[in-house]
Amino acid sequence: MSYTSEDITQLKRQDRFAGQILAEQGQVKDLAREEIIVHVGKPAGSVTGWVGPVFWQVWVETADPTGTVRARIDRGAAEKLQLEASLPLDKLLDTAKNQAIAKAQDLRAAQLAAAQKREAALAASA
Repeated sequence: MSYTSEDITQLKRQDRFAGQILAEQGQVKDLAREEIIVHVGKPAGSVTGWVGPVFWQVWVETADPTGTVRARIDRGAAEKLQLEASLPLDKLLDTAKNQAIAKAQDLRAAQLAAAQKREAALAASA
């Protein structure tokens, strides 16, 4: 979402402009967090975590062919990753985890850039 001059005028008319600036500043602050948190599920078969506020998860379905791992980033749809079938489960999940973290970092960076753009548009109209 971008703020047009009409959007900003509407926010000012509804006396919500100052609150919206604070909301965007909060989004930028939240998305600026880069910490990586990893949680290994017990029994082994899933790994979940966060890159800043972006959630990610990888898991193995017993019905899937050997070497297949499922991954989900943030609220996106699950996708299947086909990795090397000879890898043991822990290495399979570790490889998928590293790919999921990289995708989550890219998503967080894109969301941060968009939030900074919205914040700048509002600040310029203050």
